[in-house]
Amino acid sequence: MSTTLPGDYSARVNGIVFAVAVGDALGWPQENRSGIVGGQRSREVTPIMQFRDWERNSGSQFSRYKEVVKQGEYSDDTQLFLAVARACLHGDDWLPWFTRVELPAWTLYQRGGGRAVLTAARAWSSRRAPWQENTGSGHQRTDATASYFNAGANGVAMRIAPHVITTATVDASILLSRVLQDGITTHGHPRALIGAIVHALALRHALLSQGTLEYGGLLEGLLDTNIWQVDDWVQSCLPDEWLRQHSRKSDLAFIDEWRSAVGETQDLLRTAYEALSRGALANDERTLAALGCFDSARYGAGTVTAVASAYLATRAAARPATGLLRSAFLQKADTDTLASMTASLLAALHGSSWLGPMCRSVQDAPYLSSIAEQLLLLTDGAHRVATGQLQLLQQAEIHEVRALDLERFRNAVFSGSKDRFPAHFVDGRTISSVEHVRLSTGSAATVERINLFLADGQTLTLDKFERRPRPSREAGAREPRPTQIDHALHTPMSRRQAPSSAVVEVALRVSNLSVAVHFYQNVLGIRVLDSERNIARLTNGLALIASANDAEATFSMNSGHTTLITVAVHDLGHIARTLTKHEIKYVHRPDGHGRHGYLRLHDPDGNAIQVIDYESNGG
Repeated sequence: MSTTLPGDYSARVNGIVFAVAVGDALGWPQENRSGIVGGQRSREVTPIMQFRDWERNSGSQFSRYKEVVKQGEYSDDTQLFLAVARACLHGDDWLPWFTRVELPAWTLYQRGGGRAVLTAARAWSSRRAPWQENTGSGHQRTDATASYFNAGANGVAMRIAPHVITTATVDASILLSRVLQDGITTHGHPRALIGAIVHALALRHALLSQGTLEYGGLLEGLLDTNIWQVDDWVQSCLPDEWLRQHSRKSDLAFIDEWRSAVGETQDLLRTAYEALSRGALANDERTLAALGCFDSARYGAGTVTAVASAYLATRAAARPATGLLRSAFLQKADTDTLASMTASLLAALHGSSWLGPMCRSVQDAPYLSSIAEQLLLLTDGAHRVATGQLQLLQQAEIHEVRALDLERFRNAVFSGSKDRFPAHFVDGRTISSVEHVRLSTGSAATVERINLFLADGQTLTLDKFERRPRPSREAGAREPRPTQIDHALHTPMSRRQAPSSAVVEVALRVSNLSVAVHFYQNVLGIRVLDSERNIARLTNGLALIASANDAEATFSMNSGHTTLITVAVHDLGHIARTLTKHEIKYVHRPDGHGRHGYLRLHDPDGNAIQVIDYESNGG
C-alpha cells in the first residue's frame, strides 16, 4: 500500500509529540485522582492556555508527602508515550525493548502511574509477563493475574501515538497489530485494547487527512472503518499462552468479551455522532456525561476516553485551542489523559503552532523535539537506511532491566556517596547532571528527591521516603542547586585514592525456599525482586538460599553459621593484600571469565564473608 503524506506531515508529527505532553501537563492538576492539595476547590480554576505550579499529595497510603509540581511538568501519560517512542526507534525489536527495558525502568521515575501499568511493569522486571501466574506465591499473585485481565483503562490508548507515526505509510492492519501487542503488555481487557485501537485509527485518519476535515468526519470515519469492528484478525495477533490464560481467568470466552466491547464502543460512537448532528445546539456537557466521562466507574476506560477525545477534537477542529481547554478543565474527569489524547488529534490536523508558548515551556521541550525528529525518520524506510544513528540504535543489544538492577540503582543514587553515583540510568542513557531536593512532609519523616537530567534531554524524578526525624541542621529550607556529576568518579579504581566498600547482600540459608519466600513476602511484606530455582533475592539486599542443593555448593559457607554476607569493593586486589598483611586466611576464586572473581573468608565469629568487585556486582 502506497500512502501519500500531506505536505505538512512533519509539522503534524511534531505537533502530536508536543500536544501529548502539553495536554497532559495542562490537564494533570484538574484530574480527578491528581491528589491536588485543596481538593475540588483547587481544580475549579479559569481555563486558560497556560501552565501553573500546583501542590499534590504524593506517596502511598503509609508514606504520604506533599510535592510542588512545577509549570509544564508532565505525568505518566507522557512518560509512557516517550517510552513507546524510544522502543519504536529499535525497529523490529520494539516489543522486547519495551517490555525488558522501558517498562521496568519506568517504575523508578513514574509520576502518577496507574495500578495496572505499575503491576505489569513490575512483573516484566521479574522476567514474567503479567498474564502469567508466579508459581508458589499464594492467592495474592493469582489475584494479580485476574486483575490484569480485568484492566480496561486508558493506559494503552494514551501512549500509542508513536505506532501511528511510524506506520503511517503502510497498511492499517500493521498498526492495529502493533497496538494490540503493545496493549497486552499492561492491560488484558478488551476495553483497554479497543480504546487504544480506536484512538490509533482516529489519529491516523487525522494525520493523513488532506485538506480541511469535514465536521464530524473523525467520528464518521471510525464508524465507517470495518477493520476494528470485525474480529477475524484479533486472535491471530495474540500469543497462545495469553489466550489460554484468559480462558482460565474469565467466565466469558475472549472472542465474546471482545465482541461485547466492540458493541459498547459502537454505541458510544453513535451517541457522539448523533450529538454532533445537532450542530450548534449540541450540548457538550450532556454528551460527555452520556459517554461516561463523569462516571467514576467508567471515566477512565479506554473506550470512553478514545470516543470522548474524538468527539471533542471533532467539535473543535476549526478552533483547536477550545478543544484542549474543554478537555483539560472538565470537572470530575480524567482530564490529563483526555486532554493529552484530544490535543494529539487536533495537532495531527493542525501541527503545533496553535499551542503557542506552551510548546517552549512544557517539560523537556528540546527532548520532545528530538523524539519527533527521530520518529519522522522512521516513517519512511528509505530515510531509516540513510540514517546511521537509527541503524545503530536498531541494532543495539537489549540489556534486560531486572528488579535487582532497579534496586541496585536506587541504592546507589540515594547512598549519598559520589563514588557510587552511577554514570548511566538503568536503560543505558547517560546521566549528565543531578539535582538533590529535600521535600517537606510535615511529619517525623524525610523525603529525598533526586532529579536526573539525562544527556538526551529528558528529566527523571526519583523520591525516597524515610520514617525518621529530620536532623536539626536541615531544619531550614534550602534552595536546591543542580550539581554536575563528576565523571572522574566512574574511572577505574587505580585512578582513585582509597577504596570504598559496601554490604550489598546478606544471604540466609533456608530449609524450604517457597515457605521462606511466602513468609518474607506475604507475612512481612518484603517484595521479591528476583527469583530462580534455588535463590530468591528480596529488597534491601536480603537473599534466601535453599539448603541441600546446588545452591549450597555455590554459596558454601564452610561453617556452622547460616549467614553469608556479600561485600562489594572497588579494588579486590587491595582487600586481598590487606587480608594477607593481617594474616587472615581467605580463598580467591576466579570466575572463569577473565575477571577478578571473589574472595571467601570468615569473620572473627565464623560468619561467611564473600567479597566481590563493583564491576561484577553491576552485571
